Amino acid sequence: MTLPKSLRPRNRYVFFEVETLPDASFGEHDLRRALWFEAQNLYGDVTSAETRASVVEYDEEDATLGIGVVRCAHDRVEETRAALACVNEIQDHPVGVRVVGVSGTLDAGREKYADETPRTEKTTVEGSPAWVRDGAVDLLTDDGFMCGTHHEFGKEKDEE
Repeated sequence: MTLPKSLRPRNRYVFFEVETLPDASFGEHDLRRALWFEAQNLYGDVTSAETRASVVEYDEEDATLGIGVVRCAHDRVEETRAALACVNEIQDHPVGVRVVGVSGTLDAGREKYADETPRTEKTTVEGSPAWVRDGAVDLLTDDGFMCGTHHEFGKEKDEE
């Protein structure tokens, strides 16, 4: 038996992107642990539990940009956004989290924010593997990754 709509907890859905280097590998479980860890560090056990933050979905299909959704309490959106912003490392890989938007339902959020995420394309720059997204380039060298723009690596946008 389900509760009547008037008695159900009200939720919001926070849509976000996780930017990583192409060699990073982690999944939804690792992201969930990092979010809970940061929420507890930032707010303590009680407030972090009151946010009811839960990773609903996370798509790591793109090499350098994962897309996800966190469900939280309707009156704890700001705390959830702050906890997401504090996540800067997952499984010893540096990451950057950016909130794309907040919605009252999953369907409305998917419709509104689905086209806002740029995709990453794998290419080569002067014989080295590279990943390009929105003018940003992650170039794999012998010493690791070098990050910059297409201007810094001598690769113009129309050549991509």
